[in-house]
Amino acid sequence: MPPKSELAHANPFEAFRNVVYLHDVPKLASDMGMRPGTLYNKADADHDSHNQPTLRDVVMVTRLSGDLRILDALNEMFDRAAFDVRPHACSSDSALLELITHMGVESGQFHQAVREALVAKSFTVDKLQRIRAEAFDLVGALMTLVARVEGLLDE
Repeated sequence: MPPKSELAHANPFEAFRNVVYLHDVPKLASDMGMRPGTLYNKADADHDSHNQPTLRDVVMVTRLSGDLRILDALNEMFDRAAFDVRPHACSSDSALLELITHMGVESGQFHQAVREALVAKSFTVDKLQRIRAEAFDLVGALMTLVARVEGLLDE
């Protein structure tokens, strides 16, 4: 497997900045109990900056905005994956069928990515990244489906 540095493109600092700037910064800062200027400084920080976002800032911005891209960037940075498995108990049977077919689509896209790399008889970093991304999508679809099926429990 290529070194981690060749695979990682995620930047949690950039993700934090994007989330902050996509929302009403003065309101977000107020909800976080800080001045807007402080939040702007944290949003513009990089790994060498003095005023970096703290874990508390990441949690609060994520919770208040509902935007998970900071967590997604951290997952990618550490070769981890997270899956949205919020309860689907209120979903209809047609929604369950939609989840099943979505999993089939994701499976097909994963197998297509692997096939293309095998046919080319070459595994590049880009091909590996595509295969990994498709694998994460497939597992995410499966875990979402499992969470929905758990919602069918009669107990």
